[in-house]
Amino acid sequence: MHVIGIDIGGTTVKGVLLDEQMELVHKSTSPTDAKAGRDAILSSLSGVIGTLTEASETPIRGIGIGSAGRINVGTGVVEYATENLPGWHGFALKSWVEEKYNLPVIVDNDANTALIGELYFNHLLIETQHTIMLTLGTGVGGANYFSGQVVRGAHHQGGEWGHMVLYPGGRPCNCGKSGCLEQYISGSALRKEAEKETGRTFLQGRDVFKAAQQDARVNKVVTQFISDLALVIENISISLDPDRIILGGGVTESRDYWWEDMQDLLNQKGVETEVTPSLYRNRSGMYGAALLASQMRKEVKSHEST
Repeated sequence: MHVIGIDIGGTTVKGVLLDEQMELVHKSTSPTDAKAGRDAILSSLSGVIGTLTEASETPIRGIGIGSAGRINVGTGVVEYATENLPGWHGFALKSWVEEKYNLPVIVDNDANTALIGELYFNHLLIETQHTIMLTLGTGVGGANYFSGQVVRGAHHQGGEWGHMVLYPGGRPCNCGKSGCLEQYISGSALRKEAEKETGRTFLQGRDVFKAAQQDARVNKVVTQFISDLALVIENISISLDPDRIILGGGVTESRDYWWEDMQDLLNQKGVETEVTPSLYRNRSGMYGAALLASQMRKEVKSHEST
């Protein structure tokens, strides 16, 4: 049995082909010009799925997909999405992929699939009861895992940390509100603020962190980023009291520049929750989606046998 796991992001669509033991068979990545709209995203998605399908020497048994937005995991419909993914709001993603490939498909929020992948492939599903994931990338996402289950919420927005208000009346957010924490601790927000302070162009978060070593203006931006992130972690820790908080997403790829300072701040605040970086990094979402596809197939076979 082979399954496909897909992670749809604002800049790339990534996919893996896994065998029955959840071992890697093949992987594929395609750049995504998400601002070009839904057709551009679907073109990248089709390219990745096509590559993985061709690489499989056995039939594909299912496709799991993690995507930004509030996803109804039962129907596979994107119930809500911001303009980070134009044209994604209301899209029946599961139906589109099933009709195109004639395979069973399951779609979930990308932070949920990332958390599932992180816990499973690092053998933490049994060890932990309460884990929060916070993903810092183009936007900010999150997922909640309590008492052995991913908690998606009544309106498919469990773990939508990115659109909690951090500063009332603050920076406008593309969700329509103001002061959302996505506008302060995402990679995009970090770059925008550094560019505003300096008039320079930064291609990615790592460039900002590097520049902070020599430029006091950029250092001020990074210091505020770390302070805001520590405050968010403190609030999550106090409100939900998880065993651990896992930080994932592209910003954590540059954690060598800021992780120690963040931990110092958390210690000063008396935060007892363990905070760890994602071990599977940008792979966890693909692997978690593939695991959902595998479990979906097993559930179908179980029903068929009864």
